[in-house]
Amino acid sequence: MTFADPTRSSALLASPAAPVRALRTPTLLPVAEPAPPATPAQVSWHHVVSDFWTADDETAYRGSVELLGNRFRVRDSEGSSVGVFPTLTEAQAHLEQRVLAGDAPEASPKRAPREVLLTVLASATGLVALSTAVSAVLLLAAES
Repeated sequence: MTFADPTRSSALLASPAAPVRALRTPTLLPVAEPAPPATPAQVSWHHVVSDFWTADDETAYRGSVELLGNRFRVRDSEGSSVGVFPTLTEAQAHLEQRVLAGDAPEASPKRAPREVLLTVLASATGLVALSTAVSAVLLLAAES
């Protein structure tokens, strides 16, 4: 079997006496081994504000734990509630287990703890402003 140069194929067909090129030996390229599945990095916890903790690993935000009354609510990286636990340790262990088992949703981009804190503080400030405005309206209505 010979391999024809595609640019000279018409010349080969037109001239039966054309020189035959040497056979090309196929070169086998080494096959790269598939990368082992990535293991999730260690989850680290940040106590952002009173009664609120966030979890992340080296690459992404993984979820949060919030104290509600005497229970701890766990939320995944999308904000969905994934359980309520009697202790902070159990709540954190549950979220870590979900992340390590791959049950957690795909990680959202990591947000710096400062950005999370500012978001929480801005939300709290907005609620205070709203409650002040509602109180003022109610006081003015009561005086009338």
